[in-house]
Amino acid sequence: MPSLSDKLKSLGVQIGTKDIQPRKKQHKYPIEKVIDGRFVETPYGQSFVVENLYPQDYHQGQTPLNLSAPLNTIAAWIADPRLLDMRPQSFVFLDTETSGLAGGSGTYTFLIGVGRFVSDGFNLAQYFMRDPIEELSHLTALLGFLGDFEGLVTFNGKAFDIHLLNARFITNGEIPPFNSAINIDLLPLARRLWRDRLPSRTLGSLEENILGVKRTLEDIPGWLIPSLYFDYLRNGDARPLKNVFYHNAMDVLSMAALLNFITNALTHPNPDYVSYGVDLIAIGKLFEDLGDLDSAVHCYEQ
Repeated sequence: MPSLSDKLKSLGVQIGTKDIQPRKKQHKYPIEKVIDGRFVETPYGQSFVVENLYPQDYHQGQTPLNLSAPLNTIAAWIADPRLLDMRPQSFVFLDTETSGLAGGSGTYTFLIGVGRFVSDGFNLAQYFMRDPIEELSHLTALLGFLGDFEGLVTFNGKAFDIHLLNARFITNGEIPPFNSAINIDLLPLARRLWRDRLPSRTLGSLEENILGVKRTLEDIPGWLIPSLYFDYLRNGDARPLKNVFYHNAMDVLSMAALLNFITNALTHPNPDYVSYGVDLIAIGKLFEDLGDLDSAVHCYEQ
């Protein structure tokens, strides 16, 4: 009676390990070899950060980053008078890239992009978590950038980014730093201003139609980002993540430019600055809802 080994051989199954080729060595491409950055030392270990300084005259598309108009109307819109006394340097512009788009307690914010105005321009820093074991050092390094900030500017941050970051701080036994900060979420305001003209008010649509931004081929769709991070955790190849850094940086820069554009449109609601009549009507309706009837009438007249 043939043995099990004989039956396997007759089926073409290799028996033993003599002819098995050794597993090819996996080539690692760590993040520090892929993108120019540095390591920040924290009490809990290292965190990798990429920093870039954009000069004061830098434009995102056709729109300057530098905040050049007052925030009075936005202060009324978010019903927070503290905004009236804040300096632009007190704001942090924040955007996260995460391991999942649905949120939840198991979702990591593996890349946190933050920007703020400094004396010689706009400082953009991107904190990257090389491994989930580094999360506490990752978050601690972020605190060093936030410093004495008073306000946040986000795009859908109230519904997504801030909730996730708060959850990650709490999970690591830390107090979230965002609870008392003023939060200007640009998405609801963008929906209010451009819902009658633009079919989409995503940040990408606003870049193209409002700011005049054209992203390069380095960009990738946001839905692809979580899978790229999981691929990196499995194979150690950080090269595809260079596109994620580009995507995140563009988001932060566009938020700064969009805030500047909106504050100027609300301060100068006339055809010299606002090109579309339907946009002036939307601004007029906003003033009307805020009880500023003189400004509303001015917009309608324009």
